[in-house]
Amino acid sequence: SEGISLQIINQLREKEGLLPYQNANEIKLVASPYRSQPKSNVYSNFGSVSFSNTHTKSLMWSYYADEHRGIVLEFDPNHPFFKEKYSSSNPSTGKLIPVAYTPERPDLLDNPLDLIFTKGKEWEHEEEVRMIIPKKMCSHFKETPNGELMRCSDDTFREKKSTEENFLYFIKIPPESITSIYLGTRMNSSHIREIHRKILLTPALSHIQVFDTRINPNKFALDFIPSVELW
Repeated sequence: SEGISLQIINQLREKEGLLPYQNANEIKLVASPYRSQPKSNVYSNFGSVSFSNTHTKSLMWSYYADEHRGIVLEFDPNHPFFKEKYSSSNPSTGKLIPVAYTPERPDLLDNPLDLIFTKGKEWEHEEEVRMIIPKKMCSHFKETPNGELMRCSDDTFREKKSTEENFLYFIKIPPESITSIYLGTRMNSSHIREIHRKILLTPALSHIQVFDTRINPNKFALDFIPSVELW
């Protein structure tokens, strides 16, 4: 319905410190760049990078960080990387936009990108934030039969893009945008040593703080303490 979709958009604007739209006609002016593109073109030309506003949820550590054996990277949202506009015709690209959680699918604007920023209420605990990146700005890889990643040239990507859907897309994030690394409770000690070694030997990473994650003995919660280097 119009009211629900308008409410979703205004929730996003409020989180960005912007004034709400008063009616759907105002939104249509903003959405017009996307209306001119078929849905298939939007999804084939753009990808999304997912972040979260929280690193404290044990459930998310379980299914996004290899059951607490991985890490969480914390970024500075004010770094220029997260404010870059990659396309003048698509104003949402390159911006951190919080996901709206709703029981209904957006249908007001017929805007394919609405679905990228909308999820069901059952995912609300993730506090997800997404950023749209044009695929042409990414490095393109394909997985070989033996499981290795093979970088593809731009020409190869353009030639095969229309017939193959199994490209992997990567974008380089500036190391200075990383503020902290949180180590999982079940992380291998050799991996912990390697992270500390990399930070110690790489000047561009020297500003990064490293934290160990511990299970709180009294609560169903995680604690984070400065990590001690292991040598």
